[in-house]
Amino acid sequence: LEMMERARREGLDVTGDQYPYTRSSTSITGALCPRWSLEGGRQKTLERMRDPRVRVELRAGIDEVIREYGTAEAVLMASFAPQPAYEGMNLHQIADRLECEPSEAALRLYEKGEGSVILASLDQKDVDLIAQAPFISVASDGTSLRAEGILGRGKPHPRSYGTNVRFLREFVREKRLVSLEEAIRRMTTLPASRLQLQRRGRIAPGYFADIVVFDRDTVGDTATFDAPHRYPTGIHDVFVNGTPVISGGKPTGAKPGRVLRSADG
Repeated sequence: LEMMERARREGLDVTGDQYPYTRSSTSITGALCPRWSLEGGRQKTLERMRDPRVRVELRAGIDEVIREYGTAEAVLMASFAPQPAYEGMNLHQIADRLECEPSEAALRLYEKGEGSVILASLDQKDVDLIAQAPFISVASDGTSLRAEGILGRGKPHPRSYGTNVRFLREFVREKRLVSLEEAIRRMTTLPASRLQLQRRGRIAPGYFADIVVFDRDTVGDTATFDAPHRYPTGIHDVFVNGTPVISGGKPTGAKPGRVLRSADG
């Protein structure tokens, strides 16, 4: 934050974004594998794994990464199509199932296919501090999911369901670290300006009417790491391009959204 603030004082247009959780999520390789082992793509990495000498080096690198997280229990399997039974298990539990060390388990997982993991990698004090910075947008870094059907598989990071409402509940209503108006600005106007989206991010004449109506006293997240496919509370109505898609807390079936292929929107 200090580095970003210094750069901003020097005239550099630097901002950032954050989701309000102490756990992050990324691919198995992004979370565990040393950078050198990924050069050349998946096939080259698999070739390296088949070399016994390189495999020992690779395991040592993974062990070092795991120590940075604390223990293998800090690495939680979020999605793994080749073996869905592993979803929701941590790397220590998977290693026990495979009767091997966690670093070896990580390699065996990757040999079967790529997957995503959730990492206990942040400190709550840092999350609280970053949440108060006026140049930090609120952003989920998530994907489009739903609680039913094919998009409801696995145990993904709950950020896709809970980021914005969690920020309103935790930092606005409970901890009172950020005002409601400031929180809304960092969810709407600020990110829209960073993406250079025209006529979005504000309620104003000539703007697209993308509006969320919520109860400030009850809005909050219900999605957890154990049960991530849960919708928030306190959201009454949602309008996309002026058309109601949620009314009285229930979907209307309308699909007025559009793909934004340029800044003109």
